[in-house]
Amino acid sequence: MIPGNNLAVLLMLALVPGWVYLRLRQRHTAVIQAPGLAQLLEVLAVGLATTGTAVLLFVLVPHTWLPFTVDVDAWADQGSGYARANPRVLLATGANVLLVACVSSWLLDRALRRQRSELYLGPGVWVYALRQRPKGTLPYLGVMLRDGTLAEGLLHSCSLEASEVRDVALSAPIRITEPGRNAPRPVQVERLVLPERDISYITVLHVPENQQEPNSGRRE
Repeated sequence: MIPGNNLAVLLMLALVPGWVYLRLRQRHTAVIQAPGLAQLLEVLAVGLATTGTAVLLFVLVPHTWLPFTVDVDAWADQGSGYARANPRVLLATGANVLLVACVSSWLLDRALRRQRSELYLGPGVWVYALRQRPKGTLPYLGVMLRDGTLAEGLLHSCSLEASEVRDVALSAPIRITEPGRNAPRPVQVERLVLPERDISYITVLHVPENQQEPNSGRRE
């Protein structure tokens, strides 16, 4: 039998693949913040499913195929004596189970990502429009306010809470073009937060990381 403290360790390790899956999903999906308990249950469910599948795989595969892992039959016959005599084999098996479970979490994320529709609902439009960019570039935003003021700067962050508030923060260098003026003026601040209620529309231009401002007024 597995002692209670070892079982607790196994349960803790089972959380790792679930956490990996959650982090992968958050990188490309607009995840609405769920209550802490609901998120924990999701991580635990994915972790137990992937870890359980990995354990089952190592149990079903003949020991002669994987001699560096635990001999399940010998462990069942000798009990705790086998575990005390083969601590390194136990650690190696645990590490391989964890590796297979994490790879399974990655494959699950890839499979679900392919099944998603190309139409993004809810807060997803902000994630895909503002965060996705070609490698080696930064998003340079032109934020048109309702009063006709144009604020330009590199994207620093944007709000994606479960509420409908979508604030945007720009980082230096920041330029402001006031209504009725054609030439922008630089603003000597490091951050500029623009509330959603004041925003009319947003344009995005991808500029190289070593280039702080676009060469022209073109937007995409």
